[in-house]
Amino acid sequence: MSDERRERRQERLGVNSVAWSPDGRQLATGSGDYKARIWDKTAGELVHVLKGHRYFVSSVAWSPDGRQVATGCDDRKTRIWDATTGEVVRELDPYEGKWFRAFPVNSVAWSPDGRQVATGHEDGKTRIWDATTGEVVRELDPYEGKWFRFCPVNSVAWSPDGRQVATGSQDGKTRIWDANTGEVVRELEFIRTAGCLSCALCPINSVAWSPDGRQVATGSSDSTARIWDATTGYLVRTLEIKMISCGCVHFINDVRSVAWSPDGRQLATGTMDKARIWDATTGEVVRELEFIRTACFCCHVVSHVKSVAWSPDGRQVATGSSDNTARIWDATTGEVVRELEEPERCCCW
Repeated sequence: MSDERRERRQERLGVNSVAWSPDGRQLATGSGDYKARIWDKTAGELVHVLKGHRYFVSSVAWSPDGRQVATGCDDRKTRIWDATTGEVVRELDPYEGKWFRAFPVNSVAWSPDGRQVATGHEDGKTRIWDATTGEVVRELDPYEGKWFRFCPVNSVAWSPDGRQVATGSQDGKTRIWDANTGEVVRELEFIRTAGCLSCALCPINSVAWSPDGRQVATGSSDSTARIWDATTGYLVRTLEIKMISCGCVHFINDVRSVAWSPDGRQLATGTMDKARIWDATTGEVVRELEFIRTACFCCHVVSHVKSVAWSPDGRQVATGSSDNTARIWDATTGEVVRELEEPERCCCW
C-alpha cells in the first residue's frame, strides 16, 4: 500500500460526517466502514444502515424536506437514499463510462429548495446536479484552461438563499460561486504565516454559511477557524486554536469542521483534540466538548473530531470522531447526552 493511500485510509476511518434531519429527530452519519447510518436521536437506536458504497463515506447531508439523504464517497459516487426505506433512489457519477481515473467525493450539500445537490471532488471540481434527473447542471472549476495541477475541493456549502455556493479547497482558498452562471464571485484567501510553507499545509477543510447569509466560516489546517464577510470578502475574525503537545511531539490542531448555530450567534469547531463552541461576535471560547479517549495510545493521539453539526433547535451539537462514535452534546452544559457507537475498529486498522 502506498504512503498516500495509507494516509488517506487513516484519515477516513471513524465517523467522517454527521448531519441532523430537518426536524431534529434523526441523525445521519457517514463512516470509514463504507456505510452511512440513520439514527433515532432520542432513543439512540439505529434506524437504517445505508449499504452500497465501496469505499469510505466522506459526507452526508439531508434534503430540506427530510425525505432523502445524500452521501459522498471515496468510490467516486454520490448516492441519494430514501430516508424512510433506506433504499438508493439515485446515483450521481460524473465518471461513468469514462476510462480515466475517477476521483473521490469529499463533500455533498443540498440546495435550500432541495432541487439540486452540490458535490466537491478530489479532481478540483465542484459539480451541481439536478437531484431529480441525476444530470450535471454545472461544473465549477477554478483551474479550467490552466496548465498547473488542480487542488481537491474539501467542502461545499450553499448560501441560505440558494444563489451562491462556497467551496473550500486544498490550495488554501475559499471561493464563492454564482450558482446560476458558474462564475467565481469572490475569493477568500488569508495571508499565510512564516510557519506555513505551502498551500499543502493550509487546506480549507470546511466551509459554512451563517444563517443570515452575511458571513462565511472556514476551518483550515493551520489550527484556525476564520469568519469572513461574504459580501466584501474581508476577514472579520480569526479563531486560533493551540497546537497539541504529546511529550516532545507537537501536532497541528487541524480544524476539520465548522458549523453555525441556528441563530448565528455561535460557531462550533471540530479539531484533533476536541470540539469547541465559540462566540461568533467576540471570538471567545464559550464551551469545550471533550470526551475520554480509549486506552490505545495511537487512538489517543489521532482520535479527533471530524465533523460537527448543530441541531435545528440549537440546543444540541452532534460530533463525529475517529473513534467510531457519534456523540450528541448539550450545547449549554457541554455534557454528553448520547453516544451512538458504530462497530468497533481501532484507528490503527
